[in-house]
Amino acid sequence: MGGSWEADLNVASSESPYLAFVVGLHVATAIALLIYFWRDWVRIVRGFFSSIGHVIRPAAGTSRWQLQSADERAAAMKDFKLTVQAKAGTEGKLYGSIGTSDIAEALTRAGLRTERSEVRLPSGPLRMLGEHVVSLHLHADIDVPLHVSIIAEE
Repeated sequence: MGGSWEADLNVASSESPYLAFVVGLHVATAIALLIYFWRDWVRIVRGFFSSIGHVIRPAAGTSRWQLQSADERAAAMKDFKLTVQAKAGTEGKLYGSIGTSDIAEALTRAGLRTERSEVRLPSGPLRMLGEHVVSLHLHADIDVPLHVSIIAEE
């Protein structure tokens, strides 16, 4: 290509009349597409804001909601110390033991809703008076240490 066509079609040149034509053509095409597909654009925009809403306020039962709920429960249990009364002998041995269901029930009575399956006893049921640390597995990513104090019933 040569001559004046080369200078006119060179959009890098500030004096090219073709540059204004190309920009105008693209803007007009974008406007035409918006007008022609306006229903689709409305659906796309609604879907976008709906998905943002699901991230901000996840629906109950979804994994993001469960993680958020577990975070809130973990914050409530952070410095909580559970005290459980049990029958014990003179040497500090319990008559029976304190298991996962006993700890879950005691936590629920204390106002911290906990399922039996969330309580982890690394060394098995608690069989002695005193201070013990158990783990609460609230979510796949959240484990909370819980201090349990077992005292003798009077």
